[in-house]
Amino acid sequence: MFSEIFNNNPNIIINTDIDGILSGVILCKYCGCKVAGFSNSKETVWLSDDLKSVYEPVYIDMFVPRSDVYCIDQHIVSVNDKHHDNFISLGTKINPQLDRHRIFQKWDYTYKYPFGAVHYIIAMLEKEGIKIDYPDLIGVVDSSLGIRLGDLLLRADDAMKTTLNSNYMKNARDWWNWLLDLSGNADSVKQMEQFLYKNTPSTDVDNIKLNTKKYLNTHFLSRTSDGGFNQITDNQGNLLPNIQKYIDEIGRLMKMPIQYPIHYTPHKGTYNLLYWSPQWEDEFVNKGTINGKEVFSYAFIYSPGGRYQNFSFTTEMVD
Repeated sequence: MFSEIFNNNPNIIINTDIDGILSGVILCKYCGCKVAGFSNSKETVWLSDDLKSVYEPVYIDMFVPRSDVYCIDQHIVSVNDKHHDNFISLGTKINPQLDRHRIFQKWDYTYKYPFGAVHYIIAMLEKEGIKIDYPDLIGVVDSSLGIRLGDLLLRADDAMKTTLNSNYMKNARDWWNWLLDLSGNADSVKQMEQFLYKNTPSTDVDNIKLNTKKYLNTHFLSRTSDGGFNQITDNQGNLLPNIQKYIDEIGRLMKMPIQYPIHYTPHKGTYNLLYWSPQWEDEFVNKGTINGKEVFSYAFIYSPGGRYQNFSFTTEMVD
């Protein structure tokens, strides 16, 4: 079962963006997890002092392909059908793209899971009978900007924009139906779906997204639209005050306060953003390497053949 992953290993690494923080507070409350570190989804993993290896914890919202590492994320990670089947057989990779067989090679990006890890985690926990409770999503968080709790929860991976004002609204509807079915029509998932479709006019989405960015930037000094950070500690490895404020405030708003270590050691790799090359396919699928270098983490972030560099990956991670 999904929640049993944490019985043997409660230590989690979470991303520094709003999706990661939300996922962290929920897993800490309902699965007894411990925040053992952070990742900026690029070149750095920060580990708490009681962990010695980047391969020890469970990674949340970040795909680590090594077979013995558990990870829960939502990215397209399978190159082809063989790759997909390999990950399914491991039993250590929890991902809606694996659940519904969405792969890179078949141009499945249009039909991929389009929401945050936190929304998937909520549905998976509800599937196991773990009832998730959070405050009313229409409750105001910041009156000057008109930010509601639901605006923060549905900012994760741009779920609101994708659902109500994008070229992928039909796909979003399909995935909300899937999450509802997965959760057993749980109230926590229905609240998110109804907040979007009943309490958020599509014409307001762009303004809400802009104001949510302002809220995250103003209150927590984030420099990204989704509340992310590339650096979270000072030169001595202590968590910066604004990061502590960020975690504490999200926990308070969700009524899920958590504890976390203050001191961390950074482990760095080499971040790459490139166009996927078919010449890598056999090596990558069979060995997990690119040009002989082990891939620590990765995601296909755009479809093949498009305008944008579509393969985001990190190699040469120092353990």
